[in-house]
Amino acid sequence: ASREAKKQVEKALEEANCKLAALEKLNQELEESKKLTEKEKAELQAKLEAEAKALKEQLAKEAEELA
Repeated sequence: ASREAKKQVEKALEEANCKLAALEKLNQELEESKKLTEKEKAELQAKLEAEAKALKEQLAKEAEELA
């Protein structure tokens, strides 16, 4: 059962890393975009940070369950 749990956490980590990479790419596009207003940029930035934080918390929780 422990091996299965480890596989799940590794899969979750992989997914989270993919999501974070996508978020960072989006953030970079945001930086390069001059079309967005400062308010829109701030909103998108807050959304990205919230998603990244949620992913990190989820991973920490799953890693804790493994330990």
